Amino acid sequence: MSNIRERLKHMVGAEHVVENPDYTSSAVGCRKHEDRLDSQYLVRPADVDQVQQLVKLANEMGFPLVPVSSQAPHQKGGTLPSVPGAVILDLSRMNRILKIDRRHRLALIEPGVTWEQLHAALEPEGLRIISPLLPKQGKSVIATLLDREPLLTPKYQWNMNEPLRSMEIVFGTGDKIYSGMGGHRGTDQTKWDGGEVPLTNAGPHQFDFMKMLTASQGTFGIVTWASVKLEIAQEEAKPLFVQGNDPSELSDFLYQILKFRFGDEVLLCNRSALLAILGNEAQPASLQRWTAVVNVAWGGLRSKERVESQYLDVCDIAQEHALVPASTIASIPARQVMRKLLAATDDENWKSRARGDYREVFFLTTLDRLPAQLERAAQVMDSYGYALPSCPIYVQPLHQGAAAHCQIVIPTDKDNPENLEVMYDQLSKVLANSGAFYSRPYGLWADIVYGGNAEHTEMTKKMKAIFDPANILNPGKLCF
Repeated sequence: MSNIRERLKHMVGAEHVVENPDYTSSAVGCRKHEDRLDSQYLVRPADVDQVQQLVKLANEMGFPLVPVSSQAPHQKGGTLPSVPGAVILDLSRMNRILKIDRRHRLALIEPGVTWEQLHAALEPEGLRIISPLLPKQGKSVIATLLDREPLLTPKYQWNMNEPLRSMEIVFGTGDKIYSGMGGHRGTDQTKWDGGEVPLTNAGPHQFDFMKMLTASQGTFGIVTWASVKLEIAQEEAKPLFVQGNDPSELSDFLYQILKFRFGDEVLLCNRSALLAILGNEAQPASLQRWTAVVNVAWGGLRSKERVESQYLDVCDIAQEHALVPASTIASIPARQVMRKLLAATDDENWKSRARGDYREVFFLTTLDRLPAQLERAAQVMDSYGYALPSCPIYVQPLHQGAAAHCQIVIPTDKDNPENLEVMYDQLSKVLANSGAFYSRPYGLWADIVYGGNAEHTEMTKKMKAIFDPANILNPGKLCF
């Protein structure tokens, strides 16, 4: 161990090596039979050269690396060591915004760049990036996008990996490669002005490395910079809300506005989730069980006319579905609600504010399947003494409405944790059998996903053997 410590200090500097770090991560992503394992070191490299050196050292000396780029506290168990002797590779020190290009609507960022940092840099440029719902303070932009966390604006999602573009990747062998047009990054303004910018994600040649890296929990490679697509900042916005007592009452309305790409931010929350997000200012008496939020906005030419026209169209669609559009919700004006929803970061995790300690289940589905899946979930939870309606539920349409992310926040039972674990396992399996897809396969969900597809599992293991033959990158996750 002393030899490892000295080698690490020589590579990154003694001040950037922490021995026996106080490092914790959420239970999301931990199989219940696993013991919590401590890491022996935490190292903070400064650049891609140091990352390559560390990966090669891990291969040489046989210790596992767990890549992390968000600041603590960590909320996903994918960043928790699954094998002894792990070294946490903390990329938060690599936090430079390398380029912001308004002409191509592109930013080049390192993995330590946070949402609040990027929002602050884009605002003077009149640009924005489509964002998730209230990311925690210190959350890495690249980590968020690689993990396929849901984003609030489905109309700009041409695929499930938006707005990621090209990447610089260090594989488990220590080799570096550029995905997409990453090799045309350019080092001076002339090249950027000439169009040599990392604007596409697929490639090189016929291989799309992004598909292999997203939702892989750092088991294939380490991204040391990425280009991300930007949008023009909103100049005009006019939000509205429609309510119902069941998701089925709102799904046809949402499908139609998504079909015509009306609205920038579009989301669906149950009463508990909305109250948790809005905080003490909300008046719960006026809320029905479910609320759809549609923010009609634009930042290009003739913004005011475009927004007003689309707003009226959305109101017409709502009325066609026997829904009443409103400009306030829970006695809070629409613009104030949107300021809360679009905040660059969450000062206090809204899920903790709602239920204290919690577990969560999140999966992909479609809006038309969701009511039946929630009914199945309610039956399982009722049998263990949990009430689904009291749990915050956040539903986010994705990929222009082709799919939807559903997130159920479940309060922990401190008096009977075993009861929660049994219920959680059964709930996850029942949802999977009803069509829920765990596209971010943490812990038990990895067993469900890979256990049900032997051919895909075998192919994934072959890919791992090519790009990380020594199995040093976050071993124990997925099907490894």
